[in-house]
Amino acid sequence: QKNNMAYHKNSPWSQANLPHTLVTQRSSSINSERFSLLLLEFGEIYFEDFSAIYYPMAPSEAESVEIKQRGRLKLCSQSILFDPLDFTYPIIKVSFKDCKTIKLLKHETSSKFPENTFVMVATQLTEMLEWNIIAPFKFVKEERRLLFSLTYGSIDSVLSQIITLEHAVRLPRADQHAVIENVVITRQSQVSFNTSWLENLYEEQVLETYGERVTPLVSNPGRIMLTSSRIYFQPFNNVEVDPVVKLEL
Repeated sequence: QKNNMAYHKNSPWSQANLPHTLVTQRSSSINSERFSLLLLEFGEIYFEDFSAIYYPMAPSEAESVEIKQRGRLKLCSQSILFDPLDFTYPIIKVSFKDCKTIKLLKHETSSKFPENTFVMVATQLTEMLEWNIIAPFKFVKEERRLLFSLTYGSIDSVLSQIITLEHAVRLPRADQHAVIENVVITRQSQVSFNTSWLENLYEEQVLETYGERVTPLVSNPGRIMLTSSRIYFQPFNNVEVDPVVKLEL
């Protein structure tokens, strides 16, 4: 699928040969953060992210803690991604359909891991944008045990959301769409447009509704606010460069 393609720097589809507008958009996106909606499957929805720590596999717990990676854990409708703050490490993407186990790590007194650590066992995963270089994705087709802990927040709440989505992808297609749609609607119904983003507090608010911002290869849902002077778009997630898009009428 087009939005999952990665381009090697020497290929005819390299940045040098892509349309200028698309190159500019991709470059500015990955300069501040590598994650983008282009890394997701077609139709997949990005919900939110969490400050987290990833503990790579090592001979001992102490060594795993020693080489830990800080970053952002991205929760999506069909997968979960870990984007390290250190760009020398790749983004790790695990599809829920490839997960064998997702559970809270059983904590022992002698454990080196924090109490809010959970474990994912996946039959395969994808590594992307190592060293922040646009190159073909690396598909690791072997069983991996991944450990994550949250820097802030409740692990129970986050783990519950992850497990709900993981269970959904194993259902028949119709039921799968119904569960994910219910999660999406529930999340989006809890978000209203933040009127503090209005340029002028005296603007007349005409209409607030659901909408999507469409850009090359992707679309991102959010709230549209129509006022007497402007149209505003506030995405449901934090993937956009600007928290709110403002267009003068």
